[in-house]
Amino acid sequence: MGAFEINLNPIVFLLIILGSAVIGYVFRSRQIKSARKKILALEKEMLTSHAQILALQGKISDLTAAEKPNIPVIPLKTISSGEEKKAK
Repeated sequence: MGAFEINLNPIVFLLIILGSAVIGYVFRSRQIKSARKKILALEKEMLTSHAQILALQGKISDLTAAEKPNIPVIPLKTISSGEEKKAK
């Protein structure tokens, strides 16, 4: 009761296994290719955003340097003419 007899040729069985392996490989390689494209697009987007951030930081530093007043530095001790000759 309930016993089914299945006759399967070993060559057909191997062809089914190899065919399914090839189909699986093709499917997975397409998934990997798609994922790599997405990763490259995201990396490019990150690089452009970082470049924009660096450009803005450069502009900010230029503006702060331009706003900074030039205050002359006054030396704390004076060098006499004898010491000045020794320093040179």
